Amino acid sequence: MRLILASFVGLALAGCGEKAEEAPYQQACSDPRPQICTMDYNPVDGYLDTGEWKSFSNACNACSHPQVLGYKEPDENSQMQKVSPP
Repeated sequence: MRLILASFVGLALAGCGEKAEEAPYQQACSDPRPQICTMDYNPVDGYLDTGEWKSFSNACNACSHPQVLGYKEPDENSQMQKVSPP
């Protein structure tokens, strides 16, 4: 019985050492995707499922793009390629 308990505790503690991989974006896009967005300009950098970053005019436009997984506020030196919503 002690052997089983010790094995269980050992396996449980072994999993605690692994660090979950953090998403590279600050905010995830959720389904359903927006169909209509406002025309305001509050730029964000969208993270595509290909691993690339693209600039969008706002978060709604970023998340309306089917390839965007999430977005973040642009960095000061952001030189992302601008794309239009689908």
